Amino acid sequence: MNRRLLFVGYELPPRPGPHALRLGYFCKYLAEFGWQIDAIGCHAPSSRMDEGLAALIPSEVRVERIQLPAGRFASLRWARSAIRVGRQMVRKHRPDVILSSAPQFVSHMVGYSLARHSGVPWVADYGDPFTNNPGYSRGLIGQWLTKQIEQRWIRRASRICLTTHTAIEDYHRTFPKTVGKPEYIPLGYEPAEFTELPSVCRADGFFRLMFAGSLHLNTTNGPREFFRAVVQACRTRPELADRLRVDFIQAEGASEIMAEVVPEQFRRSFSFTPSVPYTKMLELLNSSTCLLMWGHQGGLQVPSKIYIYLGLKKPVLAICCDRNDPLRPLVLDHRRGAVASDSAADIAEQLLYLDGLHVRRELTSKLDLGEVPEYMWRSITARLNMVLRHASGMDPNDAKASSRLAAAAKTSDERVMH
Repeated sequence: MNRRLLFVGYELPPRPGPHALRLGYFCKYLAEFGWQIDAIGCHAPSSRMDEGLAALIPSEVRVERIQLPAGRFASLRWARSAIRVGRQMVRKHRPDVILSSAPQFVSHMVGYSLARHSGVPWVADYGDPFTNNPGYSRGLIGQWLTKQIEQRWIRRASRICLTTHTAIEDYHRTFPKTVGKPEYIPLGYEPAEFTELPSVCRADGFFRLMFAGSLHLNTTNGPREFFRAVVQACRTRPELADRLRVDFIQAEGASEIMAEVVPEQFRRSFSFTPSVPYTKMLELLNSSTCLLMWGHQGGLQVPSKIYIYLGLKKPVLAICCDRNDPLRPLVLDHRRGAVASDSAADIAEQLLYLDGLHVRRELTSKLDLGEVPEYMWRSITARLNMVLRHASGMDPNDAKASSRLAAAAKTSDERVMH
């Protein structure tokens, strides 16, 4: 039996960005799993549209995109309009469950309001934590108010979805009443995105290291320490300076850090590529030898780009902020590359290690660069499907059907892996 879902996602495609990917694939696969979906998003300005992402959303998903108002408190005014539209949707096609996904966290404000007004079960999906998000700088009063708001959300929500196990532990500590509510729904990747990328075979001997996306300078020391590490590694192994090429893609502020940290004689190793469409970014990353990234302070988040890196099947140099950084086990347990702490000496050591494997042509033999089915979007959405069906109060027959769907998703992903 089909179930009806009201899905609230401010960053619903064609708005660009990593969270838009999550929302797009949720729509795609939840529709495959039998959900009838009404969705509310934020209309993207023409300068910030990614029609490739919009194509993820099946035609049968009914989407209402609300224009973002101009002026102050625009997102809050968007939320007010979204609540009005959502109430109309509830009256016309009463859903079995409401799903809201953040960031932006106004999506949860809408989900909370609709659930409170209608009594429909509500699931809150967190791409990032809210109260304890290290990227937000709040005063004492602002932090207290944020916690009060989130406590109300948690009391109302049937389930909350978090992307890391460390975030689940933190929510249990911060909000004791969350026990039993958090579900592990990580970020992921789509194998099909990478199968048609141009094949790259370079015989020029360069060690090409690439990074794409935001530097997240307020939550990590990784970028600055990486630039220092390159200088240290090139001084330790002088021939590396002629062989190393590092490209930062869509990384605002990277060239300024280089100018501050890197002596003139080593700057020829670096290049900086401005904003490009998502598919072009994948093509550029696919031309790398290794991919570069760093985690966030606090251990509650994993940058979404690591899952893109998994899909590209490239070695990774991961820079972790602390021992609790969930990036560390993700890279090491799956043998995807090397992990360093956020110190120049440690990063330089791991950079030289990867360069040595490259010179000896051992990167592929020493690492495991295959598919990782548990992080494919279909498998992840199968988990979400189970959460939504439980929250909506499914009957035993629905439970059996949902289990079969999850098993089918796993079997399909295993075929892709092999």
